[in-house]
Amino acid sequence: MSTIHTKKMNRTKVWTSQSKSIAAFTLVELLTVIAIIAILSAIIFPVYNNSREAARRTTAVSNLAKIQNAMEQYKLDHRNRDYPPVLFAYADGTHSMADIKNVGSAESWAAAHPGVAYPLQGLYPQYINDASVFTDPNNTGVKDTDTVSAAVNVLGPDGTLAPAGTNASFYKADAYDVGPRIVSDSAIDNTTFVTRYQRAWTSTASGAQFQRQLDQPTAPNDTYVTMTTYHVPQSKVVVLFLTGSAKVFDASKVLGAGCGPDSSDITASGGVANAGFWHIKPSGSCQ
Repeated sequence: MSTIHTKKMNRTKVWTSQSKSIAAFTLVELLTVIAIIAILSAIIFPVYNNSREAARRTTAVSNLAKIQNAMEQYKLDHRNRDYPPVLFAYADGTHSMADIKNVGSAESWAAAHPGVAYPLQGLYPQYINDASVFTDPNNTGVKDTDTVSAAVNVLGPDGTLAPAGTNASFYKADAYDVGPRIVSDSAIDNTTFVTRYQRAWTSTASGAQFQRQLDQPTAPNDTYVTMTTYHVPQSKVVVLFLTGSAKVFDASKVLGAGCGPDSSDITASGGVANAGFWHIKPSGSCQ
């Protein structure tokens, strides 16, 4: 019995020793595994991020195509003359972005808020009933009640720009009426917002560039409509033209000759000071 027990013990010791030998890693093997993981991460993560950004730009392009279709329907409903003064709506300081459609009629608004622009002058909700169409997937971290003030041009009864611009209140989540100012090829200023959509940008220009405004009856198909700047951190902007096509450009295009610097400050005589981003053409040129 003693001999048999001793053999069993010896076998147990051998098995235990072998198990420990199999389970152990040498320092070289461990470092090799870590190096392989680091290499794979360096390859996979940028590819994943690029794919995600490409998908988000595709969403922005799709949103802009829907907006352009709605704009044309709006124009047809308004004697084939006018595009909306705002794409989404103005903010009223009370309702959330989605609930602004419950603001009431224009008559009741005018009675309760004399001298204040009626919020529902855009495409929402009559032409596009989904508020998310007016957002950009890269514009994260904002509440649908957050608002921002930005300078706008005002068209007078005769169709010309008013003597001076004014400020309007927009939703921060509304990516195509307003957007952060571009400060470099890959950076935006999230504290300064620029109006990105206007029927008229200036009343002082002349020639072909002057005709490339939405209030002009002969505005050509390459007329700028709006753009989103939320892809500038990835060095891109997405621009909508009157043809209905949305194009992705390098952000440097809207800072180049004939376009930059990025600003929409309203001058005392009407028009846009120090900004020509609306000059951009489908070719990417601003001249």
